[in-house]
Formats: sequence, C-alpha cells, structure tokens
Amino acid sequence: MSFSNDAIADAMALVKGLETRYLKQLTEHLQAEIKDREKTDLAEAKLKILEIAKSVGMPVEQLMRGFDDRGMPRKPYKATKPSEVLYCDPNTTRTWSGRGMKPTWLKMLVDQGHTLESLSKPVA
Repeated sequence: MSFSNDAIADAMALVKGLETRYLKQLTEHLQAEIKDREKTDLAEAKLKILEIAKSVGMPVEQLMRGFDDRGMPRKPYKATKPSEVLYCDPNTTRTWSGRGMKPTWLKMLVDQGHTLESLSKPVA
C-alpha cells in the first residue's frame, strides 16, 4: 500500500491535534504494528527466496553465497602480498618481516649479543 503526500499530510494534521498522552499511546500501537508487519514481510521474503531457489534448482545456501548475514553483498576477497622478509636467523630458515611481535628466536639472538642490523636480510 502506498500513500500519497496528501494522505500523509492529512494523517499529520490529525496527529497534531492530539494530546501528548494520546500521541504516546498511538506511538506504542504504531511500533507494535511495525513489528508485526516486519515479521510478515520477513516471512514473505523467505518464501520468495525459497521459491526462487527451487525454480533454479539450487539450495538457498548456494543461492545466498556471497552475501553476509544481513543480506548485503560480501566484498570480494582481496589477496595481500606476503610481507617482505627483513630479518633472518643465520642458523636456521626462520625469518621475520618486522611486523607484529618480535619472535622469540630473534629476542634470544639479540640477548646473545647480535644486533638487529647483523640479522638483517641482505639487500639483493
């Protein structure tokens, strides 16, 4: 159902004449009506989705893949490039990019007298 601007203006004119206590009661009734209609709308939408899924012969889960819980399209996965290795353990293949917490092996080597500069990966 769609209302014209005139119908809304008429309703607003009626509301403007009401006392505050009646406006509060009306608000409570309107909120309850909105809640009921939202439940009905949701149930109807679910039925339509089921009908569409059935018409194309696929499960709803497959049809809705790519949408979040709110029904909004998910952003495509954006692959990130691996972090560049900045520090290497000279005794093993362990490396660190310099991001996040300093690894234990690096802390131990620094405690043993190595400097971060001496553990830096040589620039190619």
